[in-house]
Amino acid sequence: MKTNWKNQLVEWLNYLDIKEKHIQIINSSKEGVIKDKLFYISTYDLAWRISESLEAIDFNFVIADECHQLKNDKSRRAGKIIPMIQKSRRLLLLSGTPILAKPCEAFHVVTTLRPDIFPNFKSYGERFCDPKITAFGREYSGVSNTKELHCVISNMSIRRLKKNVLKDLPEKKRQKIVVECDQRIVREIKKYLNNSRLKTEFKKVKETTNEKDSESSEDDEKRGKNIRS
Repeated sequence: MKTNWKNQLVEWLNYLDIKEKHIQIINSSKEGVIKDKLFYISTYDLAWRISESLEAIDFNFVIADECHQLKNDKSRRAGKIIPMIQKSRRLLLLSGTPILAKPCEAFHVVTTLRPDIFPNFKSYGERFCDPKITAFGREYSGVSNTKELHCVISNMSIRRLKKNVLKDLPEKKRQKIVVECDQRIVREIKKYLNNSRLKTEFKKVKETTNEKDSESSEDDEKRGKNIRS
């Protein structure tokens, strides 16, 4: 997906003369962040590992795709990334996964976009998660004040249903995506594919398939003759 994001940036921002040279795809935590790039593309796992380098950049716009992956704010990944992206002048969170199955799962969206409304989970949970006392402590898996929560979230989000955008979707097309892979793994795959025994098995399968196709064609031809008779 990183390569696809790069391709889309070049395609849609060509009127600004954006080229591939302006974009850095971060593929390793050992890879340094190039300061003079205009765009940086990274996975969440890599972003939190190089968070110190990214924090030094004054971002104008951050897009966090598949933002539901940040819903556990107690994880090291979310703990590093959320404060970092909040410092951006503009922030867009994207997700194709429903996050409102339970109000507790929507907290990360609310607090990331508007930490001034609910700076901590306790006040949010007390209001919208119908907390219950259990043998294991206070549980926040319930639902309460849903109309108010819907109002809060609707003021900071745009929800588009598949049925509403289906007519706007382009025709399905196939695209070649270059996937970077560990060269050690590539060598192992090539070694396996070049194995003489495997080649012999492939040849037998191909011959068997051709024979079946030939027999099927002969049967179709015979049935055609019988029908004409």
